[in-house]
Amino acid sequence: MTPTPLPSFTHQNRFALLSDDDDDDDDNDHPPPSPTSNPTPPIPTQYALGDSGATGHFILAHAHVVNKQVDHNPITVTIPDGSVLHSTHTCNLDIPGLPQSATRAHIVPGLSHSSLISISTLCDAGCTATFTKTTCSIWNKQCLVLQGERDPLTNLWRLPITPTSTPTSTPNTNTTHTTPDSLPQLAHNVHTITHIQNRVKYMHQAFFCPPIQTLLRAVHLGFLDTCPFLDAETISKHLPKSPATTKGRMRLHPKNQHHAQPFHTTPVDANIFCFAALADRYQGTIYTDCTGNLPVRALDNQQLFFVAYHYDINYIFALPIQSTKGDDIIAAFSTIFDILT
Repeated sequence: MTPTPLPSFTHQNRFALLSDDDDDDDDNDHPPPSPTSNPTPPIPTQYALGDSGATGHFILAHAHVVNKQVDHNPITVTIPDGSVLHSTHTCNLDIPGLPQSATRAHIVPGLSHSSLISISTLCDAGCTATFTKTTCSIWNKQCLVLQGERDPLTNLWRLPITPTSTPTSTPNTNTTHTTPDSLPQLAHNVHTITHIQNRVKYMHQAFFCPPIQTLLRAVHLGFLDTCPFLDAETISKHLPKSPATTKGRMRLHPKNQHHAQPFHTTPVDANIFCFAALADRYQGTIYTDCTGNLPVRALDNQQLFFVAYHYDINYIFALPIQSTKGDDIIAAFSTIFDILT
Protein backbone atom coordinates (compact mmCIF):
# COMPACT_ATOMS: atom_id res chain seq x y z
CA MET A 1 0.00 0.00 0.00
CA THR A 2 1.31 3.47 -0.81
CA PRO A 3 2.13 5.82 2.10
CA THR A 4 -0.83 7.89 3.18
CA PRO A 5 0.05 11.37 4.42
CA LEU A 6 -1.40 12.37 7.73
CA PRO A 7 -3.31 15.66 7.80
CA SER A 8 -0.81 18.49 8.10
CA PHE A 9 -1.42 22.23 7.79
CA THR A 10 0.32 23.83 4.79
CA HIS A 11 -1.09 27.36 4.77
CA GLN A 12 1.94 28.78 2.93
CA ASN A 13 4.34 26.71 4.99
CA ARG A 14 6.34 23.55 4.83
CA PHE A 15 5.32 21.38 7.75
CA ALA A 16 4.12 18.21 6.03
CA LEU A 17 4.66 14.81 7.63
CA LEU A 18 4.25 11.38 6.10
CA SER A 19 3.37 8.18 7.98
CA ASP A 20 3.34 4.62 6.63
CA ASP A 21 0.14 2.61 7.13
CA ASP A 22 0.43 -1.00 8.11
CA ASP A 23 0.58 -3.21 5.02
CA ASP A 24 -2.64 -5.28 4.90
CA ASP A 25 -1.75 -7.06 1.67
CA ASP A 26 0.88 -7.31 -0.98
CA ASP A 27 -0.62 -5.62 -3.98
CA ASN A 28 1.63 -6.01 -7.01
CA ASP A 29 -0.31 -3.35 -8.89
CA HIS A 30 1.17 -0.62 -6.69
CA PRO A 31 4.91 0.08 -6.44
CA PRO A 32 6.43 -0.50 -3.01
CA PRO A 33 7.09 2.61 -0.95
CA SER A 34 10.58 4.04 -1.11
CA PRO A 35 12.63 3.87 2.09
CA THR A 36 12.10 6.96 4.23
CA SER A 37 13.40 8.13 7.56
CA ASN A 38 11.26 8.04 10.64
CA PRO A 39 8.62 10.78 10.81
CA THR A 40 9.51 13.85 12.82
CA PRO A 41 7.86 13.62 16.24
CA PRO A 42 5.32 16.33 17.03
CA ILE A 43 6.41 19.41 18.95
CA PRO A 44 4.96 19.60 22.49
CA THR A 45 1.63 21.41 22.59
CA GLN A 46 2.97 24.21 24.77
CA TYR A 47 5.09 25.33 21.81
CA ALA A 48 4.32 26.58 18.30
CA LEU A 49 6.52 27.07 15.28
CA GLY A 50 7.14 30.67 14.24
CA ASP A 51 6.00 30.91 10.61
CA SER A 52 6.75 33.99 8.53
CA GLY A 53 4.51 32.74 5.71
CA ALA A 54 1.32 31.99 7.66
CA THR A 55 -1.43 34.60 7.41
CA GLY A 56 -2.72 33.91 10.94
CA HIS A 57 -2.18 31.94 14.14
CA PHE A 58 -3.38 28.32 13.77
CA ILE A 59 -3.54 26.28 16.95
CA LEU A 60 -3.92 22.59 17.76
CA ALA A 61 -7.28 21.57 19.23
CA HIS A 62 -5.84 20.59 22.63
CA ALA A 63 -3.40 23.52 23.06
CA HIS A 64 -3.89 26.08 25.82
CA VAL A 65 -5.77 29.22 24.70
CA VAL A 66 -8.23 31.70 26.19
CA ASN A 67 -11.57 33.15 25.04
CA LYS A 68 -12.39 30.05 23.02
CA GLN A 69 -15.58 30.46 20.96
CA VAL A 70 -17.30 28.52 18.19
CA ASP A 71 -16.29 29.78 14.76
CA HIS A 72 -19.49 30.49 12.82
CA ASN A 73 -17.44 31.43 9.73
CA PRO A 74 -14.76 28.74 9.64
CA ILE A 75 -11.69 29.13 7.45
CA THR A 76 -10.54 26.43 5.03
CA VAL A 77 -7.01 25.03 5.11
CA THR A 78 -5.51 22.91 2.32
CA ILE A 79 -3.11 20.09 3.26
CA PRO A 80 -0.49 18.34 1.06
CA ASP A 81 -2.71 15.54 -0.27
CA GLY A 82 -5.25 18.07 -1.57
CA SER A 83 -7.83 17.59 1.16
CA VAL A 84 -8.91 20.44 3.38
CA LEU A 85 -9.31 21.16 7.07
CA HIS A 86 -11.75 23.59 8.63
CA SER A 87 -11.34 25.71 11.73
CA THR A 88 -13.80 25.03 14.52
CA HIS A 89 -13.17 27.81 17.03
CA THR A 90 -11.70 31.25 17.39
CA CYS A 91 -9.56 32.08 20.42
CA ASN A 92 -6.82 34.28 21.79
CA LEU A 93 -3.27 33.36 22.68
CA ASP A 94 -2.56 33.54 26.40
CA ILE A 95 0.64 35.57 26.01
CA PRO A 96 0.92 38.65 28.25
CA GLY A 97 2.39 41.75 26.64
CA LEU A 98 1.12 41.19 23.11
CA PRO A 99 -1.35 43.68 21.57
CA GLN A 100 -4.90 42.36 21.50
CA SER A 101 -4.92 42.22 17.71
CA ALA A 102 -1.80 40.03 17.79
CA THR A 103 -3.41 37.31 19.93
CA ARG A 104 -6.38 36.38 17.71
CA ALA A 105 -6.08 32.78 16.50
CA HIS A 106 -8.00 29.88 14.90
CA ILE A 107 -8.25 26.33 16.20
CA VAL A 108 -7.76 23.86 13.35
CA PRO A 109 -8.24 20.19 14.29
CA GLY A 110 -6.10 17.82 12.25
CA LEU A 111 -2.80 19.67 12.46
CA SER A 112 -0.46 16.74 12.93
CA HIS A 113 2.82 18.37 13.91
CA SER A 114 2.46 21.65 15.81
CA SER A 115 0.61 24.91 16.19
CA LEU A 116 1.75 27.87 14.07
CA ILE A 117 2.36 31.44 15.19
CA SER A 118 2.24 33.95 12.35
CA ILE A 119 5.22 36.31 12.41
CA SER A 120 3.52 38.62 9.91
CA THR A 121 0.50 38.98 12.21
CA LEU A 122 2.77 39.98 15.09
CA CYS A 123 4.63 42.52 12.97
CA ASP A 124 1.39 43.99 11.60
CA ALA A 125 0.29 44.58 15.21
CA GLY A 126 3.42 46.65 15.89
CA CYS A 127 5.74 43.99 17.27
CA THR A 128 9.33 43.39 16.18
CA ALA A 129 10.64 39.88 15.46
CA THR A 130 14.36 39.09 15.50
CA PHE A 131 16.02 35.81 14.57
CA THR A 132 19.49 34.66 15.51
CA LYS A 133 21.26 31.36 15.00
CA THR A 134 19.69 29.89 18.15
CA THR A 135 16.79 32.11 19.27
CA CYS A 136 13.71 33.95 18.06
CA SER A 137 12.58 37.02 20.03
CA ILE A 138 9.33 38.99 19.84
CA TRP A 139 9.42 42.59 21.09
CA ASN A 140 6.52 44.92 21.77
CA LYS A 141 7.95 48.44 22.03
CA GLN A 142 10.66 48.14 24.68
CA CYS A 143 9.48 44.84 26.18
CA LEU A 144 10.65 41.35 25.30
CA VAL A 145 7.32 39.49 25.42
CA LEU A 146 8.21 36.17 23.80
CA GLN A 147 11.40 34.23 23.18
CA GLY A 148 12.02 30.71 21.96
CA GLU A 149 14.81 28.48 20.79
CA ARG A 150 15.51 26.62 17.59
CA ASP A 151 14.02 23.17 17.44
CA PRO A 152 16.90 20.68 16.97
CA LEU A 153 14.79 18.22 14.97
CA THR A 154 13.09 20.52 12.46
CA ASN A 155 15.75 23.25 12.58
CA LEU A 156 12.91 25.78 12.88
CA TRP A 157 12.27 28.33 15.62
CA ARG A 158 9.66 27.38 18.19
CA LEU A 159 7.92 29.78 20.54
CA PRO A 160 6.09 29.02 23.81
CA ILE A 161 2.36 29.74 23.64
CA THR A 162 2.07 29.50 27.41
CA PRO A 163 5.05 31.56 28.61
CA THR A 164 5.78 31.38 32.32
CA SER A 165 7.68 34.69 32.58
CA THR A 166 6.25 38.20 32.37
CA PRO A 167 7.40 40.70 29.72
CA THR A 168 10.69 42.37 30.53
CA SER A 169 12.03 45.69 29.37
CA THR A 170 15.64 44.51 29.34
CA PRO A 171 17.01 42.20 26.64
CA ASN A 172 17.68 38.58 27.45
CA THR A 173 21.30 37.86 28.30
CA ASN A 174 21.45 35.33 25.46
CA THR A 175 20.84 37.97 22.78
CA THR A 176 22.51 41.23 21.90
CA HIS A 177 19.55 42.68 20.01
CA THR A 178 18.35 46.15 20.95
CA THR A 179 15.16 47.48 19.43
CA PRO A 180 15.09 51.04 18.00
CA ASP A 181 12.53 52.03 20.63
CA SER A 182 14.91 51.02 23.42
CA LEU A 183 17.55 53.57 22.40
CA PRO A 184 17.71 56.69 24.61
CA GLN A 185 15.68 59.61 23.26
CA LEU A 186 17.50 62.94 23.25
CA ALA A 187 16.45 66.50 22.42
CA HIS A 188 19.14 69.08 21.73
CA ASN A 189 18.07 72.73 21.72
CA VAL A 190 20.07 75.53 20.15
CA HIS A 191 18.04 78.03 22.20
CA THR A 192 20.22 77.25 25.22
CA ILE A 193 23.23 78.96 23.58
CA THR A 194 23.81 82.24 25.39
CA HIS A 195 24.33 84.91 22.72
CA ILE A 196 22.42 85.45 19.48
CA GLN A 197 25.70 85.71 17.53
CA ASN A 198 26.75 82.26 18.76
CA ARG A 199 23.32 80.82 17.97
CA VAL A 200 23.29 81.90 14.36
CA LYS A 201 26.98 80.95 14.06
CA TYR A 202 26.16 77.44 15.32
CA MET A 203 23.33 77.07 12.78
CA HIS A 204 25.66 78.31 10.03
CA GLN A 205 28.22 75.67 10.97
CA ALA A 206 25.48 73.02 11.05
CA PHE A 207 25.04 73.67 7.31
CA PHE A 208 28.82 73.33 6.73
CA CYS A 209 29.47 77.08 6.50
CA PRO A 210 28.05 78.01 3.08
CA PRO A 211 28.60 81.57 1.78
CA ILE A 212 26.21 84.07 3.33
CA GLN A 213 24.69 84.89 -0.04
CA THR A 214 23.91 81.18 -0.55
CA LEU A 215 22.34 81.03 2.90
CA LEU A 216 20.22 84.12 2.24
CA ARG A 217 19.10 82.71 -1.09
CA ALA A 218 17.90 79.53 0.66
CA VAL A 219 16.05 81.68 3.21
CA HIS A 220 14.26 83.68 0.51
CA LEU A 221 13.23 80.45 -1.24
CA GLY A 222 11.68 79.15 2.00
CA PHE A 223 14.04 76.21 2.45
CA LEU A 224 14.98 77.24 6.01
CA ASP A 225 11.58 78.26 7.36
CA THR A 226 11.70 75.66 10.14
CA CYS A 227 15.32 76.34 11.15
CA PRO A 228 15.75 78.61 14.20
CA PHE A 229 17.85 81.79 13.90
CA LEU A 230 18.20 81.50 10.12
CA ASP A 231 15.97 84.33 8.95
CA ALA A 232 17.33 87.02 6.64
CA GLU A 233 17.44 89.78 9.27
CA THR A 234 19.30 87.69 11.85
CA ILE A 235 21.80 86.41 9.29
CA SER A 236 22.54 89.87 7.90
CA LYS A 237 22.86 91.46 11.34
CA HIS A 238 24.57 88.86 13.49
CA LEU A 239 26.35 86.24 11.33
CA PRO A 240 30.11 87.00 11.10
CA LYS A 241 32.32 85.96 8.23
CA SER A 242 33.58 82.43 8.72
CA PRO A 243 37.16 81.35 7.94
CA ALA A 244 35.77 77.88 7.22
CA THR A 245 33.73 79.32 4.35
CA THR A 246 36.77 80.97 2.83
CA LYS A 247 38.85 77.79 3.08
CA GLY A 248 36.05 75.71 1.63
CA ARG A 249 35.52 78.08 -1.28
CA MET A 250 39.22 78.15 -2.06
CA ARG A 251 39.01 74.46 -2.98
CA LEU A 252 36.43 75.16 -5.68
CA HIS A 253 37.38 75.69 -9.31
CA PRO A 254 37.19 79.39 -10.23
CA LYS A 255 34.35 80.23 -12.57
CA ASN A 256 34.63 82.08 -15.90
CA GLN A 257 38.34 81.35 -16.24
CA HIS A 258 37.79 79.88 -19.73
CA HIS A 259 35.02 82.26 -20.74
CA ALA A 260 35.74 84.45 -23.73
CA GLN A 261 33.42 87.29 -22.71
CA PRO A 262 34.38 90.02 -20.22
CA PHE A 263 33.75 89.30 -16.55
CA HIS A 264 30.51 90.81 -15.21
CA THR A 265 28.91 90.73 -11.78
CA THR A 266 25.61 91.90 -10.41
CA PRO A 267 26.11 95.04 -8.25
CA VAL A 268 26.01 93.90 -4.61
CA ASP A 269 27.57 95.03 -1.36
CA ALA A 270 31.14 93.98 -2.06
CA ASN A 271 33.02 91.98 0.59
CA ILE A 272 36.72 92.52 -0.13
CA PHE A 273 39.58 90.78 1.66
CA CYS A 274 43.09 91.86 0.81
CA PHE A 275 46.50 90.38 1.49
CA ALA A 276 47.22 90.69 5.24
CA ALA A 277 44.16 92.91 5.61
CA LEU A 278 42.23 94.18 8.62
CA ALA A 279 38.81 95.40 7.47
CA ASP A 280 36.13 97.40 9.26
CA ARG A 281 32.91 96.99 7.32
CA TYR A 282 31.07 99.58 9.41
CA GLN A 283 33.72 102.30 9.08
CA GLY A 284 34.45 101.41 5.46
CA THR A 285 38.21 101.19 5.94
CA ILE A 286 40.77 98.53 5.10
CA TYR A 287 44.34 98.33 6.43
CA THR A 288 46.76 96.26 4.41
CA ASP A 289 50.36 95.66 3.41
CA CYS A 290 51.14 95.16 -0.23
CA THR A 291 53.48 92.52 -1.55
CA GLY A 292 57.19 93.06 -1.12
CA ASN A 293 59.29 94.61 -3.86
CA LEU A 294 59.79 92.35 -6.85
CA PRO A 295 63.38 91.60 -7.98
CA VAL A 296 63.04 93.69 -11.14
CA ARG A 297 60.91 96.59 -12.26
CA ALA A 298 58.33 96.40 -15.04
CA LEU A 299 58.79 98.48 -18.17
CA ASP A 300 56.23 100.97 -16.81
CA ASN A 301 58.22 101.31 -13.55
CA GLN A 302 55.94 99.04 -11.40
CA GLN A 303 57.64 96.85 -8.79
CA LEU A 304 54.83 95.68 -6.43
CA PHE A 305 51.43 93.97 -6.60
CA PHE A 306 48.29 94.98 -4.78
CA VAL A 307 46.37 91.72 -4.13
CA ALA A 308 42.64 91.70 -3.27
CA TYR A 309 40.24 88.80 -2.84
CA HIS A 310 36.50 89.11 -3.45
CA TYR A 311 34.87 86.82 -0.90
CA ASP A 312 31.42 86.27 -2.47
CA ILE A 313 32.49 85.34 -6.00
CA ASN A 314 35.84 83.74 -5.07
CA TYR A 315 37.85 86.00 -7.37
CA ILE A 316 41.43 87.22 -6.87
CA PHE A 317 42.65 90.60 -8.15
CA ALA A 318 46.37 91.31 -8.59
CA LEU A 319 47.14 94.87 -9.70
CA PRO A 320 50.70 96.09 -10.29
CA ILE A 321 51.55 99.32 -8.47
CA GLN A 322 54.62 101.51 -8.32
CA SER A 323 54.87 102.03 -4.55
CA THR A 324 53.13 101.70 -1.21
CA LYS A 325 52.25 105.36 -1.12
CA GLY A 326 48.67 106.24 -0.27
CA ASP A 327 47.89 107.59 -3.75
CA ASP A 328 48.97 104.34 -5.45
CA ILE A 329 47.01 102.17 -2.99
CA ILE A 330 43.86 104.29 -3.32
CA ALA A 331 44.18 104.13 -7.09
CA ALA A 332 44.34 100.32 -6.88
CA PHE A 333 41.25 100.25 -4.65
CA SER A 334 39.38 102.48 -7.09
CA THR A 335 40.32 100.26 -10.01
CA ILE A 336 39.03 97.14 -8.21
CA PHE A 337 35.72 98.74 -7.30
CA ASP A 338 35.29 100.04 -10.84
CA ILE A 339 35.79 96.50 -12.19
CA LEU A 340 33.25 95.10 -9.71
CA THR A 341 30.73 97.77 -10.57
